[in-house]
Amino acid sequence: MSKERVAFCIAFSFCALFGQNEKASWDSVKGIAYPELAPAFQSAYDKPVKLPLSSYGWEDGLHISRDGLNIYALYSPADLVSHTTNFSSVISSDSSPDLCNLFAGTKFIRNYAQFYGIDMVSNSFGCDSFLNIDIVYSHRNSIDEPFTSWQLSNIARPGLNEGGPMPLSGKNSASDLEIFLFTGDGDFWIIRNTGVNPSGINKAVRFPQPFNPVNKEFNADNPMVERLQDNSDTIVLIYEKYTDANNRTFMVAMSFDNGASWNNPVAITSISRNMGHIEHPHLYRDKSNQWWLYYSLDYSGIYRARQSIPNNWDSWVEPELIVTKGNAASIGEPSLTSDGDIAFLVGTYNGSLDSTDRYDTDPWYIKSKKSVQREICELSKTFSLSITPNPTYDYVNVHAGSRQIKRIDVVDLNGKIISTHKSSRIDISFLPSALYFLKIETGGGHIIKPVLKY
Repeated sequence: MSKERVAFCIAFSFCALFGQNEKASWDSVKGIAYPELAPAFQSAYDKPVKLPLSSYGWEDGLHISRDGLNIYALYSPADLVSHTTNFSSVISSDSSPDLCNLFAGTKFIRNYAQFYGIDMVSNSFGCDSFLNIDIVYSHRNSIDEPFTSWQLSNIARPGLNEGGPMPLSGKNSASDLEIFLFTGDGDFWIIRNTGVNPSGINKAVRFPQPFNPVNKEFNADNPMVERLQDNSDTIVLIYEKYTDANNRTFMVAMSFDNGASWNNPVAITSISRNMGHIEHPHLYRDKSNQWWLYYSLDYSGIYRARQSIPNNWDSWVEPELIVTKGNAASIGEPSLTSDGDIAFLVGTYNGSLDSTDRYDTDPWYIKSKKSVQREICELSKTFSLSITPNPTYDYVNVHAGSRQIKRIDVVDLNGKIISTHKSSRIDISFLPSALYFLKIETGGGHIIKPVLKY
């Protein structure tokens, strides 16, 4: 709001009235902004839905835990795009800018947004207020329940901005985090051994050079870590590096001692900024141990790429569009549960409000249907069976013990039957490299097993 409107609200307590008008304006804009699933994935996912967590404040840096029970975001009760645009304009044109006007940004703060206890006053600049950004957190008791409300995380700090929250559960317990990553001013930090609502900001350790800059010569952003295998001490780190925010490079590094030390990061070249504005890298290992890289492209769509060479973090091929922004302004920040549900952000633009209040982002969700992929674990309990070799280039042999094999269907990721066989030796040499499933029927029932064709 302008200074005049702030004074008016203070004097006459009409802020609530302005807030209701602005809420109604945003409701009308958000009510018609819907992302759309790409045709190839409409049979794999339910329709995208906006989470009840969506608010009139700015959510960003969204990340859902693998068990689907905890979700994190950076939050500010302000229009951060308009504030950042104004900040950049003033910095480039004014040799001695008013820091309080820049950092306090009172005119960008939405008096009608939720604050969740964020301290918007304390700061080191001597200003009357401070445009604070902090990490919020929400929990649900089961994946069948909704996320209902945000709460301020235990690592919130007044007068200091942090974001990019990323949890990695402990090897033996999902109720604890072995690693929690977050971003600071162009760099990222790690907290070890904390709860799902992270605490211990005093224990945070800044990643060293060359991950983080020394004198702001580049920015490190959106870090994410994942274990190579369950209970493994080998961890993969992926993040963004850039000097120009519009030209980002995905970087990757490995730790073989549970994050105590890391090898030097290297650039991913197979998914590069030559493709457009890439952002928000997210590694995902599915139930068949196939690795995927999810990311956003040009603020317009969320894509995934399959890893073609096992454990080669620069071998990403076959980018697939999963969901587009539809008639919204932007889309990004994908993260996945172990079941393949996708949490992501949708941005909206409101041209009917003034230039301090025109952009917003909200958390959305896509639930994976109970498909061939989800049935793997359930059906695997029915009886013992093995497939060799797997991965394979040409043939696989199915071993069902004493059970008689009646029929084997080769099924693709969309559930389409590619071929049907009566024998236990299956020729898949004619198929393109991809992940497939064998649906094997015996006298005692059927089972579904994944096969990777390289």
